[in-house]
Amino acid sequence: MGNFYTNVTMRGPSQSDIAALLRSLNRNAFLTPTTNGFTVICDRECENQDTDLLGSLALTASTHLECPALAVLNHDDDVLWYQLFNSGKLLDAYISASEWWEDPSEPAPRGNPEILCKFMGAPGDQARVKKILGRSTGVLGYLFAIGRHQDLLEALGQPPFAAGLGFTYLSKGELTAGLGSKEILLV
Repeated sequence: MGNFYTNVTMRGPSQSDIAALLRSLNRNAFLTPTTNGFTVICDRECENQDTDLLGSLALTASTHLECPALAVLNHDDDVLWYQLFNSGKLLDAYISASEWWEDPSEPAPRGNPEILCKFMGAPGDQARVKKILGRSTGVLGYLFAIGRHQDLLEALGQPPFAAGLGFTYLSKGELTAGLGSKEILLV
């Protein structure tokens, strides 16, 4: 069995500002410390793998805090999905396995390295992000979606602990590398 997790990475606001917003929205979530300007939200309700709900949380947080928010879902290590919002506008989307895309009338979103690096990179390596997003899934590409997520985080200059980080894992005390339990805030 592979990884199942969701999270939203915010760029800019502090952990305390995000916590205040989540409390006002009556959300139950874990928050990582703000590291290099990034804070990761692991929301309890989003763990059901509903991309509409996950995207809605990122949209709402991005709107209220006027900043970029990247919603990420890993489904059984078979699929990595994301939506990027900035100040309430959807800027970019991606799904690693086009066969999982639900709308056959439109092509599956393939991500835009330039936009992703501009809004979520610190500073971000566009050429590397393009290769990561374009690499196939499976034996000749990324065998596990968490590997793609780890490589994206590194290329974007984001904290590596976001890969594999979700509410369910944190509630069981499972931490990812580089993250201590005393640094996590539960709202």
